[in-house]
Amino acid sequence: MNLYDEISDFFDFGATSSLEFKDSQSAKSYILSQIETANRVGKMNDLFAMSLYEYVKSISNKTAVAEIYALTEAESIRLTNVVG
Repeated sequence: MNLYDEISDFFDFGATSSLEFKDSQSAKSYILSQIETANRVGKMNDLFAMSLYEYVKSISNKTAVAEIYALTEAESIRLTNVVG
């Protein structure tokens, strides 16, 4: 099995972004890892990171991938206005 065969099950190559996954759980896992990384390197404060992390975890796995990204972005904007 080549690398393309291994990753083709996880990515939607017709998506508008190379970061969009076919599977909602994979997309959520990727977003959560990005939040952890941003917090670890100091790009996101602890309160903001914890709030966003818990929000993303609470999104249903039945939610469409594009909607997960949109909800995460909307919550990021809301938290920026609330938490800073």
